[in-house]
Amino acid sequence: MSPTYSRQHAAALAELLRLIRPSWDALATINALHDVADRPLADVARAAILTAQDHDARTPRAITFTDSDHWRSLTADARPQPVRRTEQCPRHEGGTAGRCPMCRSEQIAHTTTEETP
Repeated sequence: MSPTYSRQHAAALAELLRLIRPSWDALATINALHDVADRPLADVARAAILTAQDHDARTPRAITFTDSDHWRSLTADARPQPVRRTEQCPRHEGGTAGRCPMCRSEQIAHTTTEETP
């Protein structure tokens, strides 16, 4: 299967992971991420961060263990679902969830009042 992201993307994600696990070698981290590049980038990022937070995962190679809990936690039910434009705003009748103009107006008004001394 072809990669879903580039080696440059893997390098950027590796930089983030090294903030969590500074002891991980940069090239080894990039190579591990490249080895799972056939999977969606969002899934790789989530699993890689979970792996980096697991102190039992001694090297970045653990990212490639796709049968681990880090990967099993990424079931379809656990993935965030995009907001459908047909869903109603839970606070304003007639507004669309995620794009409600009344919510946006409230945000702008709140920001404006915070800036006023």
